[in-house]
Amino acid sequence: MLVKGDNGGSNIRTGSRRRGTEEHHAGSGADKQTIAVLRQAWIDRLRPLLVINKLDRLITELKLSPSEAYHHLSQLIEQVNAVMGSFYASDRMEDDLRWRDEREKRLAARKAQAQDGTATPDDGNDNDGEYEEKEDEDIYFAPERGNVLFASAIDGWAFRLGKFARLYADKLGIKERNLRRVLWGDWYLDPKTKRVVGRNKLAGRNLKPLFVQFVLENIWRVYNTVLGD
Repeated sequence: MLVKGDNGGSNIRTGSRRRGTEEHHAGSGADKQTIAVLRQAWIDRLRPLLVINKLDRLITELKLSPSEAYHHLSQLIEQVNAVMGSFYASDRMEDDLRWRDEREKRLAARKAQAQDGTATPDDGNDNDGEYEEKEDEDIYFAPERGNVLFASAIDGWAFRLGKFARLYADKLGIKERNLRRVLWGDWYLDPKTKRVVGRNKLAGRNLKPLFVQFVLENIWRVYNTVLGD
């Protein structure tokens, strides 16, 4: 399943192997059509892949800085994840109600059997237990998990975090797998210790997230060089 979201408020393209491709405007965040496609993927138990397209527009048209672009991308992913979370919450509520209804029926049947003398020794034991919560961690889009791609279709490039993790792992002295986990989110490179630290270790320093420092700034530098800015 492919969900292709464009930056800059132009359009989001959504599609799947079975449904082809659809294109429409998405002023801010996921619109009704995108939600409909995500819902169908949820119903079909497909694992969607989010492609955030037109990163070039953040540079050439919106004139965002790498840090501004990072916050823009974070908000976009959060909006799509909010949609996924609503699907999970709805399913969880339905499952809970269904479990309670079936449990009540079983208890009523056991009570009836006890009254007419047809109950077996095991019928008196309520082994239904508690309702088991389903984990929702795997339903969300997260660049570090590899289910988000950043792209510019018009310029012919796209990447996942793994690409930059491979490029910088040896240089930073960090295992590729570990670097991939911290290339997105509130993780920073301490210039003194050369270690990756979280927000709680900044001590007031104005450091840039790794995604800004090692990914976006490099892309911005290439575009600015080519465009002569």
